[in-house]
Amino acid sequence: MFLYHGTSTQHLDRILAEGLQPRCVTGQASNWEGDIESKPDFVYLSAAYAIYYAVEAADTPHDPVILQVDWDHLKLYPDEDFIAYHRSDGTVESWQAEGALVDPSEHKELWALSLARSGNVCTPAVPRAAILGYRAIPIEGNGGLLLDTGVDAIPAESNYLYRGDYYRRCLAAYFEHDLAELPQAVRRIYEDDQRKLMGDEAFDQMEADLDRFNAEAIAKRVTPSKS
Repeated sequence: MFLYHGTSTQHLDRILAEGLQPRCVTGQASNWEGDIESKPDFVYLSAAYAIYYAVEAADTPHDPVILQVDWDHLKLYPDEDFIAYHRSDGTVESWQAEGALVDPSEHKELWALSLARSGNVCTPAVPRAAILGYRAIPIEGNGGLLLDTGVDAIPAESNYLYRGDYYRRCLAAYFEHDLAELPQAVRRIYEDDQRKLMGDEAFDQMEADLDRFNAEAIAKRVTPSKS
């Protein structure tokens, strides 16, 4: 399994020259404001949600970029959101307050659990040699693809439990296929994922119902109304 980092074409040249450095080194502002601001001493990596983070990082006219990272020799720490979730009382306010207090370096032993349960970890830096490749995804013309591969995902334990495998496979597909081939590849991943969740019979029935609905909608549009 690879890990991924979501960023923007705005930062790509620097990253390819210097690797991934934390905000305390680059001086960049956080993509997250207020109570959910990321820690300035860490770089964040994800097994599943890099598209979500990349789109958040990409401001016009820049496009989202996902980086594929070899994490075997990185010093990993748990994502503070993972720690905060288990310390909170279940409310958003409590989770945000706890997250602001968490220092990932004090919980290094929990990095593997953070990755397994939430799909996210952090590290002090990622050297250039550990960045295996990158894919820039133009927003224009690829809205459906970005949506299908996680732009609206909710990085939370419950989501990762049920959707993590799907998002992981979609991220891998970005590095296995040309951009033009990706919609079909993602469609195959989606079908496989849904068949596992629903069963073959229920999935086939859903597809048949959808085809019938679409056919009826098309017929209503092309059939002249009687007056």
